[in-house]
Amino acid sequence: MKLFNIDPETSFCWSEIELEGWRIQFAPKSYDINLVFKFLKEYEVNLNLAKLADSINTLNNGFGFIAQKNELILACVDRIRSYPIFYSEKKNIKISGDINRFIDKNLELETDLKKIIEFAMTGYLTNDKTFLFDVKQLESAEILQYPNLKIKKYFHFLPDKILDNDENDYIKKLEFQINNIFKSLIEKNSEKNFIVPLSGGLDSRLVIGKLVELGCKNLTAVSYGPKKNYEAKIAKEVAKILGVKWIFVESKKSLAKKYFNSKERLEYWKMASGMCSSPDMQEFEVLCEMKRQKILKKNSIIVNGQTGDFITGAHIPQVLFNANADLNLLEDQIIKKHFSLWKNLINKESNLVLAKQLINSQIKNIKKYHLGYIFNYWEWSERQSKRIVNQQRTYDYFNLSWNLPLWEKDFMIFWKNIPIKYLKNGYLYKTYLKKWNYKNLFQNEKLNREIYRWPGNLKMVIGFAKIIEFIFGKKIKNLFYQYMNYFGHYSNHYGPFSFFHFLKRAKNIRNHESLYVETWLKENFPKLSDKIF
Repeated sequence: MKLFNIDPETSFCWSEIELEGWRIQFAPKSYDINLVFKFLKEYEVNLNLAKLADSINTLNNGFGFIAQKNELILACVDRIRSYPIFYSEKKNIKISGDINRFIDKNLELETDLKKIIEFAMTGYLTNDKTFLFDVKQLESAEILQYPNLKIKKYFHFLPDKILDNDENDYIKKLEFQINNIFKSLIEKNSEKNFIVPLSGGLDSRLVIGKLVELGCKNLTAVSYGPKKNYEAKIAKEVAKILGVKWIFVESKKSLAKKYFNSKERLEYWKMASGMCSSPDMQEFEVLCEMKRQKILKKNSIIVNGQTGDFITGAHIPQVLFNANADLNLLEDQIIKKHFSLWKNLINKESNLVLAKQLINSQIKNIKKYHLGYIFNYWEWSERQSKRIVNQQRTYDYFNLSWNLPLWEKDFMIFWKNIPIKYLKNGYLYKTYLKKWNYKNLFQNEKLNREIYRWPGNLKMVIGFAKIIEFIFGKKIKNLFYQYMNYFGHYSNHYGPFSFFHFLKRAKNIRNHESLYVETWLKENFPKLSDKIF
């Protein structure tokens, strides 16, 4: 049995303490471990894992812990896997919040081609897998007990007590939940500088609007992207309406390439991947620039809107609400959305079979629910927890505090028990925003105009595309857009890659994430990756 020591070079957000014979590692460093410790003492008396799970389920999200006393080990991640934990059952159990502690030989010998294909299609590994044969990960809302290894899931993002309330009642309850979440956030971080990544979307608008409405001080909005991009224009207007300081960090291909080729990027990728998820690059360049420009302060807390659109139902494909929708259609929709980073891979029959097997392993016991709930459950268990929430590793790398208010415990419980009709296209959420409409943020036509993905003069690309469609058809138009993506809204993310490199792959990739995933695989598994790319 081994609880690895914390390595400060790769375990950026973990801390350790000893209490009454317990050795406890926990994340983040600012977490009040006494919230957990009282449950550990209770477990020590009754040795009841089910009771411990019920107790842990009362805690809010934003933690991970590993506790050892003599031969007993308990480990737990929250409902969204905020801080991943890894373990190996080989011989005696080994456990750590840092998977790098398990790597002791050639990575090429540690995995197989199926995992490479899965990762290339999704950007992460599903279920409890990592790229190391003997190492697994705890999934969302799981507790591990050792000896006699047991893993118990204490929360499921599925309805358990749907109430057929009136729409207005749900709106009032939602208002109550949101106000409580943001009041608590402000009170607990009153001495910190709040930074809100502000886009042109609804979620970040809600976050910054509530912070202002409820009296948050020391608040700054930050937007980024290429010069003259349309999201930043809307964000600037939102900040102006709210009277909030607004900073724009321009993204450039040259900067993206510079930071991508830096030793910091290699360090960040080593720390962030967990050997199971592609490290996110959306804000890495931005944070490098904010650090260089001394915009970041040590007592800052990043508060972003991830992921309001998902949790409120807007990701559920509309076809799953049709009367004739079935499980086969559900599988097809999950594959279309989550296994499509490389079109040439998912178009192979053997890879399609693999994808369906992976999907079924996660949903095989929940097929009694509406297809919309099942779709959301799969995305919560996989993409949200392993890819989207894992984006916060960027903040950890820069030693920044962060908070995801739209992933709070009570918010998750509220939305998992909403009748399916109110989840369709995010209906209830959007209705609430329009009714709340603080300072006319959600019914202002200027703020709700279409967001073009072609900044500045590149908007003319849309006109060229229409001409191409008229002459050559929709298929050629879409191909034209694919090639022009290299110069569009996300052009900085293509910066690390030459145009020739991009052209060779443009027909097969979904977006720049496809190229990052390919790069990560080739840096870690060059021989196996060459078999699929």
